[in-house]
Amino acid sequence: MRKVFIDGGANVGQSIEAFCNHYPNAEEYEIHSFEASQSPNVLGPLNTIVGAFRDKVKSIDVHNKAIWIHNGTIDFYDAGTESSSILYRTGMVNNTSVTKRKVDCIDMGDCIKSNFTKEDHIVLKLDIEGAEYQVIPKLCEDGVFDYIDRFYCEIHGSKIEKNYDQSMHLLREVEKRGKSIYFWAADSYGEKGDIPYDDLLLGREYIKWHTRDIAAAYMAGDMDDADGLTEEILVAAINTMVENKIWKTRIKGTRYWLDLSSGQTLIWVRDFLDKV
Repeated sequence: MRKVFIDGGANVGQSIEAFCNHYPNAEEYEIHSFEASQSPNVLGPLNTIVGAFRDKVKSIDVHNKAIWIHNGTIDFYDAGTESSSILYRTGMVNNTSVTKRKVDCIDMGDCIKSNFTKEDHIVLKLDIEGAEYQVIPKLCEDGVFDYIDRFYCEIHGSKIEKNYDQSMHLLREVEKRGKSIYFWAADSYGEKGDIPYDDLLLGREYIKWHTRDIAAAYMAGDMDDADGLTEEILVAAINTMVENKIWKTRIKGTRYWLDLSSGQTLIWVRDFLDKV
């Protein structure tokens, strides 16, 4: 039996370091890290971490490929940061630091089934900047969770304009296969026990994301014309909406509507809505 840690979305090696330092019996594992970025800002630190931790585990191999749902090539938007992604997002528009590249990609499920057996002990971690919304359903369809013993993932939700129901769908599909999705954050891994995603944790994440959007809008001055609509009022409304699974509502006593239904944080003027 082989013990394997598959590090999907290695970035600069944070997950390698966290796994080696905190995962039980990490020295018994071989590590396969996947990172699609071509930027020296990513590959330089990643290679440094690999060199520093190679002797702490059985082996570390880095694959300069994107994790996806087929083998071949795919467009990759390389920002030279952890936000690089195969998904073109709003924040990348007119961003001169983002380079569109054609990179190799792998079908993650095919890779696992072709290289490992169900008797191997496989720990899979995905932090792939929103691609999990395509990759996880494909893993489910292909029966790959029969091979996986522990599954960690960062679900990106509102950050890539995916709503609560779309994120809950990922959790339910994995649970149907008898597994859980465990929350992954390399900078805090090991501080607490493994935390499985559930509706409460996911709700807290959506509150955090939507609240962050509101804070950024006020900081940027985008809300200067919103008479009587304070940041505190909107944050309170977000908490109430997410806790009660209400995704669109009028803010009491104002002419504004708050809409979270698309995964974005949208504020509409009542007069405008009346005309739609």
